[in-house]
Amino acid sequence: MASRPTASLRISSARRPFFFLWALPLCLASWASPSWADAPSFTADQATKGKALYQKHCALCHGARLEGEQVSPALTGARFDQMWRGKSASVLSFHLRRMPPEPVDAPGGLGDEIYTNILAFILQTNGLAPGEAALPTDLASLEDVTIPAVEGAAHEPDAPVVAAGQSELLNKLPAVTDAMLRSPSPDDWLLPSRTYDNQTYSPLDQIKKDNVEFLTLAWRAPLRDGTSMPMPLVHAGVMYLLTFPDTALALDASNGQVLWRHRYQPQGSPSSQKMGLALQGDKVFMPTSDLHVLALSAKTGELVWDHKIAPPAAPPKGSRGLPISYQLRSPPLVVGDKVIQGVTASFVPMGGFAVAIDVASGKEAWRFNTIARPGEPNGDS
Repeated sequence: MASRPTASLRISSARRPFFFLWALPLCLASWASPSWADAPSFTADQATKGKALYQKHCALCHGARLEGEQVSPALTGARFDQMWRGKSASVLSFHLRRMPPEPVDAPGGLGDEIYTNILAFILQTNGLAPGEAALPTDLASLEDVTIPAVEGAAHEPDAPVVAAGQSELLNKLPAVTDAMLRSPSPDDWLLPSRTYDNQTYSPLDQIKKDNVEFLTLAWRAPLRDGTSMPMPLVHAGVMYLLTFPDTALALDASNGQVLWRHRYQPQGSPSSQKMGLALQGDKVFMPTSDLHVLALSAKTGELVWDHKIAPPAAPPKGSRGLPISYQLRSPPLVVGDKVIQGVTASFVPMGGFAVAIDVASGKEAWRFNTIARPGEPNGDS
């Protein structure tokens, strides 16, 4: 019962309204009450039998309450909504058949009726009510059955930008000043570690030991698959996020609606290991998979400038005979009027380097090599 890994940005809330900025896990679409107008039909008998069959064959990996265990994904709640809603029931049924349940050794070894009863139980657990008509047992018939999406929730990673309410939020967006970066507001998260001394600590105190258990889902919206690990930035109610592949998002931090999206098309394969963006003035600074640093308008996402970082002359092969590989993994760091970007170097004899780019013009101002070159201090050691 394996499923493909997904990414999303999840924002939680407690019973009181607050902003929870110091522990943002990965998972973003506004939440609404479900609607079962076009729900697939299954009988109560199918769901009842499916519950017993699930406990016998599936609970060991996916949890007694479908909550997921270790690498086995949850089959209920937000994960189910993001993965399966809006899709044909045959897709979920196909994945149920992929992995051998306990104690069957071969995928698909339980038989169509058993898998369909388990499917009926999963649907019932996720809020669908049984009816008089039985759920069909063959995949071909299930292709015509759609698991209803949550009303008002967009689960398509490339859902269109939501126009409603965005202009007021973005038009009133103040510029990020040097003073804000040096002493950020408790309501904002302007640097990946919040402050220049990397404290990664929020002074907000609404979340405490005695109420953290009451955190609940406030909103969510899906992201494209990829092992991204960026820290979201938040400024004046707008959340900025770098996600796979080479895509910057601005979202309404109160409900997850996409305010703008900027997708960059790199030369070669996109990297999913970039760790974030930077803010300063009216710009968002974004590293790319092919050694570019982009400056985007914080209000519109439009490109302001594009700086290509030229790697130094290097041999065609690294120290282990592998191809030279430079990457922009760390988020940019804005200090004064310069954007400082580190460049990692995998299997490169001369090592990595850092560049400073002028905030206004996008031109490289200086470069520092992490390994001294011949003729430089300590370069001949």
